[in-house]
Amino acid sequence: MKRSIRLLGFLIPLCIIIVGSPGYPQPKIPRENIPSKIPADVREKIDKLYSHDPKERALAAISLGEIGAGATGAIPFLLGLLDDNGYLVSAKYVKDLGYEVTTPGKEAALALAKMGNAKPAVESLITALRHKDKTVRTNASGALKEITGQDFGDDPLKWQKWWDQNKEQFLRRR
Repeated sequence: MKRSIRLLGFLIPLCIIIVGSPGYPQPKIPRENIPSKIPADVREKIDKLYSHDPKERALAAISLGEIGAGATGAIPFLLGLLDDNGYLVSAKYVKDLGYEVTTPGKEAALALAKMGNAKPAVESLITALRHKDKTVRTNASGALKEITGQDFGDDPLKWQKWWDQNKEQFLRRR
């Protein structure tokens, strides 16, 4: 009996260490590395991308998309959220469907698409098409379609071929 209790006393902390505490998705760049040269309003929104609350992360991504071209400093932080699947119900009511379900990752992809000059994100979005999570691939392909005007679904090979052939021209225009 004492041996079993001692074994449990060892296994429980070990399980906590192995499993870890329940985390939450956040940008892959450490929070303290948010550049100070980014405008204060954009920095404030980027900081909210680190929230425990998926609704706050989604709203921050939406706000960055609304800022548009002035928020391009947020691109690497938004790219880091593409795999954020913290589901929440949107306040937007869609006729015949009820309330829309969204995720911070989906809103991050939409924000990238709204920035207009998110061309630097194209290569990272093509890389995201190889992600194991279907939601990330869907979010990335949607953003690529909006940014480039092309539609190759979530096929990374077709996107990469198009990018290799059109990168120089694409980056020069607009």
